[in-house]
Amino acid sequence: MTSIGDGAFGGCYGLTSVTIGNSVTSIGNEAFYYCSGLTSITIPNSVTSIDDYAFYCCSGLTSINVDEGNTIYDSRDNCNAIIRRASNALIVGCRNTTIPNSVTSIGDYAFYYCSGLTSINVDEGNTIYDSRDNCNAIIEKASNTLIAGCRNTTIPNSVTSIGDNTFCFCSGLTSITIPNSVTSIGRSAFACCTDLTNITIPNSVTSIGNSAFCDCSGLTDVYCYAKNVPTTNSNPFYGSSYNTSATLHVPASSIESYQSVEPWKDFANMVAIPESLKCATPTITSANGKVRFACVTEGVEFVPTVTCTPNQLQNGNELELGGTFTVSVYAVKDGYDNSDTATMTINMSQMGDVNADGEVNAADITAVVNAILGKQ
Repeated sequence: MTSIGDGAFGGCYGLTSVTIGNSVTSIGNEAFYYCSGLTSITIPNSVTSIDDYAFYCCSGLTSINVDEGNTIYDSRDNCNAIIRRASNALIVGCRNTTIPNSVTSIGDYAFYYCSGLTSINVDEGNTIYDSRDNCNAIIEKASNTLIAGCRNTTIPNSVTSIGDNTFCFCSGLTSITIPNSVTSIGRSAFACCTDLTNITIPNSVTSIGNSAFCDCSGLTDVYCYAKNVPTTNSNPFYGSSYNTSATLHVPASSIESYQSVEPWKDFANMVAIPESLKCATPTITSANGKVRFACVTEGVEFVPTVTCTPNQLQNGNELELGGTFTVSVYAVKDGYDNSDTATMTINMSQMGDVNADGEVNAADITAVVNAILGKQ
């Protein structure tokens, strides 16, 4: 026997072990597709061709080994994976895989259907991928894209996108919070995460790929903080409970937009997320030797700061006459977010005799600064 054909053992859930003879040279597409009972595999020296999908959805695999004499593939450093020597591409992995430093690429679907995966780590010396912040995931350094995750993954704030199929079939994943750094969620990123009940999507996300959350049958709540409705092209929630029992939580100011766009409008329930109030940005005016603050939000308190450039200081404690200083102020109020900061640059020569002592001198500067800071 020289080859294992396409789909030869596809769907053989009861297959628990297999010995590949030394005469076999090729393993075809989906040859062991969905062999979830298969726990270990050894690739003999004779094998020179393995299709990328040969061990697709083999969720029970815990051990993978390539005989040392194989000139095309290896399992270097006891990595529990299959690596293509010429390209240093990891093409088949399992729940116990450790990715060696020498790997430069990870093939399509290499961690697909690893439903039991609880820990993922990339060695610190790897220049292409990392597992920064002990995130239990694989991140492509160049693009800050999370490409493989597990039930214990915490998505770091530095990640900007979640790749295709990243958490696909991660059945142990129960909830996920996506940080504000993420702008896109890839195709089938969380597909078939049957235990996933809660999703938090930040305001930064602008696009969600096809079938991103399809077949998430346990889904109960989706919190989407994006004020602009993310584009989806097609239904990312297909096959989930989104239109029968799940609740979509969206910003109150955007609820009408979500109610008019598919698939968002088809959620069984939609409720508004109360948006926190924010103090209006104060205004600053300067006239007749006084600096005044105002805010359209009633009942605020002002928090001012006065600064000047070092070359305007004389002896470290006096502001040079005719110089300038900058006033910054923001407004605060209980139950409100702080306002944005307003700034104004003031020329002292325009302030005049502030303290009305008949002279324009350093005392006038002191009087202005103390008045701004509430010291008199």
